This record gives sequence, structure tokens and C-alpha cells, in this order.
Amino acid sequence: MNSKSRELKRCGNEYDAIYAQKDKIEKLSSKGRKTKADGKLTKSISEKLHKKWSPEQIANTICKDVVCFKTIYNCIYLGMIEFDVSKLRRKGKSIEKNQKKSKKGIPLVIGN
Repeated sequence: MNSKSRELKRCGNEYDAIYAQKDKIEKLSSKGRKTKADGKLTKSISEKLHKKWSPEQIANTICKDVVCFKTIYNCIYLGMIEFDVSKLRRKGKSIEKNQKKSKKGIPLVIGN
């Protein structure tokens, strides 16, 4: 059985290319896992993010046992939660450009 005969069987022997294309696009958009974050939850997550909460803090307080912090990050990156990614808090310490470290991890003083 080829794809044309499957398509005709599915459509009741009447094939419409425009309808088939719209149907394909609709089915492709609904594939994948569904998130547990609904509209009310994403709104509260967005509010906390704008108050400078980290996704980890949000997941461990208001979203406990509903969504994890990775889900919050994924929602941010996919645009489901309106928040600028560059405003996320950074982890770790950054080293200044003119400061170098020795092999033991102790900063070296260069100059003077």
C-alpha cells in the first residue's frame, strides 16, 4: 500500500491537496510532549522571573511537584514564557580578561 492510496482511504476517496497540506501542518504542530505549564502557571513563572528569581527557585517553591527547572528553561527558550534569556542569572564566577590563573588556580599579578 503506498502513500497515495492511504491518503485516499483516509479522505474517503476524495482528495484535496490544500486540505491535506493544512491537515499535515496541523498534525506536525501538535507532535511531541505537552508541557504541564498552563497559562496561569506560566504567568506566575514570568512574574517571578521579572522579580529576578531563578528557574531553580521557582521550581522549588511555587511549582513544586508540577514542573522542574529544566521545563522552565525550555519554556523560556521556546518562547512560551515571555522573558529575555540574557536577563537570566549567571552561575559561577567569571574571570576578568586581564587576570590570568596559574596552574594551581591562584591569580597571577602581572605588571608594576
